[in-house]
Amino acid sequence: MKALLSSLILMTLWAFPAQAETLIQAAQNGDVKNVQALLAAGADPNVVPKNHWTSLMHATFNGHAAVVKVLLKGGADVTQRNDIQAPSLMIASFRGHFDIAKMLIDYKSDVNARKSDNGTALIWAANQGHTKIVSLLLSAGANINLANDYDQTALIMARKNGYSDIEAMLVEAGAR
Repeated sequence: MKALLSSLILMTLWAFPAQAETLIQAAQNGDVKNVQALLAAGADPNVVPKNHWTSLMHATFNGHAAVVKVLLKGGADVTQRNDIQAPSLMIASFRGHFDIAKMLIDYKSDVNARKSDNGTALIWAANQGHTKIVSLLLSAGANINLANDYDQTALIMARKNGYSDIEAMLVEAGAR
């Protein structure tokens, strides 16, 4: 009996990380059916691997909106951060994934979260020229004048990169 119990404990310890890794791979590849099956089988969407990139972050980075939706409904935590302290909303803002950014905001992602250099989703979106995401973040209450550690604001980044439409939007919204 004791040996059986020990075996079950060891199987659980070894199987769980494999299940979590499989979930991360399925999310990264946009495999909705496997993500659903893994979550139904008890996979934890909030497991943080060594590189700190969760299944939600991988799905977000690759623009897999359907997977993001499944993960959010399955309890994925929008506040988790990667190795540079960027949550999924920042990743979506940087990559230009509007639908995903909207979902993350709807799930109460912090629009003013700051990463390791104090950058924000708004700064990243403005830097990349993602007009619709800048507008979304502003309407969700993003602080327009936050600066990163290099004294760069969303307005400075838009101006620097020649995104005059974003620059005008930010100035109209009160950017200094």
